Amino acid sequence: MPITECYHKFDIGKTIFYKWQDKYGCMENSDIKCLKKLEAENRKLCKHPHS
Repeated sequence: MPITECYHKFDIGKTIFYKWQDKYGCMENSDIKCLKKLEAENRKLCKHPHS
């Protein structure tokens, strides 16, 4: 899929696309899922530090 088509399909700009590419470009799907799970868990822990 051409990059410009990605912009339109996901309704994002060039800047966001390249930020995502820098962050997730070399990761496998399973790595991204694990990262998202860890980020969500971290957000929960930061909201309730004494739980």
